[in-house]
Amino acid sequence: MAHYACDCWDCEIKTSYGWIECVGHADRACYDLTVHAERTNTSMVASRNLPEPIQFDAYKPELNRKLVGMTFKGDQKKVVKHLEDMCEFGGNEVVEHFDALLGANGSAVIQDTDFEITREMVTFKMEKRTAMEEKFTPHVIEPSFGIGRILYALLEHSFHQRSEDEQRVVMTFRPSVAPTKVTFIPLLSKPAFENVANRLSSQMIALGINSRCDCTGAAIGRKYSRADELGTPFGVTIDGQTLLDQTVTVRERNFMSQIRVPMGDLITLIPSLCTLDGSDETDLEKWIRLTSRYPLISPPTFDSISYSFRNHDTSEERKENEEEEGEPCLIVEELPKARFSRPNPAR
Repeated sequence: MAHYACDCWDCEIKTSYGWIECVGHADRACYDLTVHAERTNTSMVASRNLPEPIQFDAYKPELNRKLVGMTFKGDQKKVVKHLEDMCEFGGNEVVEHFDALLGANGSAVIQDTDFEITREMVTFKMEKRTAMEEKFTPHVIEPSFGIGRILYALLEHSFHQRSEDEQRVVMTFRPSVAPTKVTFIPLLSKPAFENVANRLSSQMIALGINSRCDCTGAAIGRKYSRADELGTPFGVTIDGQTLLDQTVTVRERNFMSQIRVPMGDLITLIPSLCTLDGSDETDLEKWIRLTSRYPLISPPTFDSISYSFRNHDTSEERKENEEEEGEPCLIVEELPKARFSRPNPAR
């Protein structure tokens, strides 16, 4: 572990290349501000008001400044500050221990310094104080993210192939993060169909839902495949029945389920499907819940997607992090596609 940190965490993501580190967090505690304060002789202490005043007993150093100045010369201010900080932040027990050493030995060295204090230089007097605020040195958490690696892992984890045709690629972005949420697809390249698609797309854009229209002359299956390759989670098809009863077909990308929906319901249905609501539902469970009241055209096909790489048992991996005997160097928590590690405090 780095000298400036009291704890560190790393996150690795499983890819087809193996485990790659993408996140590193360090709990730097108050190291940065403490060192900065020492180097610049500037206080880096913060404070916060207490709900009620607190009375307490504390020691105050009474210094023989003439003797301290003659002994330490240019370091006089440092010595005085160390003694004052001992009383301010060290606590009464630390001061009493230091005072006991002065009484027993006639001198004592200030902790973490080379300054030797004699009995004649200082005495400590107990006094009552009233605190209106609490002073502390803020701690610093240093997060570090490898954005390029995270985005690569996101793309690879989202890359799948249709089990019946490996040439049909699907990017399974969750609806909440997919760049394009819905594609409007006219069944025929005719103005009557295209006008409806463009109007519905404009309504979605006005609601903040990014959408696009595929008004090319390609077959409907090819249009669906193009939307799948872009990771668009939903496709809305305008067909002949749309012109008769103002309903459209809504298709879900991953499992190719299709339902028949009145056009007027799209302005509430699509945003609901694309918005995170804080629940633990999977995307499929949410789709089924929100669309159960509409006529089902095609049921979900649960085995339509194959993964680009398979998870496997990694319990035997990275044995170099452990010695043959004793506690492991790292504590590791593994999930199917992510691994978190931190130094073992027992080592």
